[in-house]
Amino acid sequence: APNKMFELQRQIRANADSMQEFFSDLDDWEEKINKKDRALQGVEPVEAVRSLPPVRKPGFAEMIPSGAPGPDEEQAAKFTSAASVTKKEKKPAVKPKNYMEYREWDKVDVDKMIEEFDEDDRAESESMQRQKLLQERQQKAANEAKIREAMQASLAEKDRGNEFLKQNNFEEALNCYTRSIQLDEHNSLAYANRAHIYLQQKRYAEALTDCNAAIAVDPKYEKALYRRAQAKEGLLDVDGAVADFRQCVALNPQNKAAKASMIRLRPPTVAPPPPPPPPRFFFFFFGFFLPE
Repeated sequence: APNKMFELQRQIRANADSMQEFFSDLDDWEEKINKKDRALQGVEPVEAVRSLPPVRKPGFAEMIPSGAPGPDEEQAAKFTSAASVTKKEKKPAVKPKNYMEYREWDKVDVDKMIEEFDEDDRAESESMQRQKLLQERQQKAANEAKIREAMQASLAEKDRGNEFLKQNNFEEALNCYTRSIQLDEHNSLAYANRAHIYLQQKRYAEALTDCNAAIAVDPKYEKALYRRAQAKEGLLDVDGAVADFRQCVALNPQNKAAKASMIRLRPPTVAPPPPPPPPRFFFFFFGFFLPE
């Protein structure tokens, strides 16, 4: 569409130049007619007097008071060649435009031209939209590739931490789990494993924070629930610990450790024995007063 507009503007400017040339040629034609009219009337124009040839031919040795000769033949030849070059370089007259050429503009279908511009704009807009969608898809694919790479690296760091944990190297295992979380903040396994190390080090508040993060990612993560219950027990939150142990049992009824911990923290209450019946002599003594 911009190219169409530029072409239309160029044509308008060319038309204006043509009009200007036409009026210039019209002025020249009028001047020529005036000159011919003056010649017929016997009035010689001033330009004719100024364009008379020189009295002396080029190369004439004119004597000046000092006795030195005037321009020689070589200098005269230079002057003549310069004049001829100037005459050749004169811009040729532009042919005047015919009024029929200007009437061609009446044949231009402006509505059709506007429709073409609109169609070009729509095509350009659709092309830009397709390009934008393509760029968004490419960016999405690149982001997904980065996420996959980060998840794979996070799992690799978690596995290295497990190897150090088997060797009871808690510090190195803790560093590996931390790097795993930094690579993928949704790695619930790394949170739960780091919480296990915090429990071994009796850092119950940090263990509770990591268990909460793991459960936020996976609410049914049984191991994270069990370790959170242990962290709450360490923080003397008995009710919270019992609730988490009970949730572990609800998820896995075979979890004997959660059952034992729940019973240990909240043993079942034993119902008191019923009161003994009253002695028999009570009925013998007061039986006479009871209604039949």
